[in-house]
Parts: sequence; C-alpha cells; structure tokens
Amino acid sequence: MIKKIAIIASLMVAVASAQAVEVGVNGGTNLSSRENAWGLTLGEKVFRQDLTLGFNRSTTADLYSLTNTIQITKIGPVGVGVKFGGVYVDTASSSDGYAALAGATLSMPIVKNVTGVVDYTYQSGQDSVSTQNGSRITAGIKYRF
Repeated sequence: MIKKIAIIASLMVAVASAQAVEVGVNGGTNLSSRENAWGLTLGEKVFRQDLTLGFNRSTTADLYSLTNTIQITKIGPVGVGVKFGGVYVDTASSSDGYAALAGATLSMPIVKNVTGVVDYTYQSGQDSVSTQNGSRITAGIKYRF
C-alpha cells in the first residue's frame, strides 16, 4: 500500500511541477453494476492532449488511473475528444489488478479557468477485477491554474 501511495505521490508532484495544471472533481456511475462513485483528477495539457492522473472511489473499489485525452474537434464552445489509458483497480472484496480504458469526452468552458466535463469510458481488465469491467459515465468540473 505504501508503494502505491509513493508512486501516485511522485507522479502527482511531476505533473504539478509543470505549467497549466488542472485539478478536478467528478461524480458518476458504472452502468454495468449501477454503482455510484466520486473522484479527483490532476492533469496537465500538453499540446492538444490532456494527461490526467485520476482517483475514483466507489463502495467496492478504488481506481487509480492515468489517461490521455486528445481533443479531436470543437462544436461551438464544446470540445470533443477521445481518451485512452490504464487503471489500477484496488477492489475491496477480491484481488487487485489492472485494466485498460477507452472512451469519449465533452468539455465546455463555464467561466475563466473552469471547465465542465462529461466522460464516457469503457473499462476492461484482468479476470481478478472483471467485476469492475463495463461502461462508466462521469461529470465534473476542472479548474486550471
């Protein structure tokens, strides 16, 4: 557990030391299990890509993710992007494991430095974390420093 925390902390320090850091909060649901979750994100914009470290907590699992979102177009003020990445799944009832995720994201500026975000992701992982596989929808806000 200490090793996981040390890795996450070092990655967050690396991201935070860069320019234009974003922090966010979100809430959502796993459409497969109908389980609600909340989360925190820390991200960095690099060219047209967003590299994001995420933490999501539900009643059955903690998810530690690293994702890359690429904005592909804008429709008016709404940015449309695709995302992919990996997630470490720490389940409460069975063994832990890793999963891949892919999805789409919509983002829209609300006020200066604040953006609203809606994400759809599909997660598929090892057999040990297959209870967390499936579609997930989240909505939240991000603040850019």
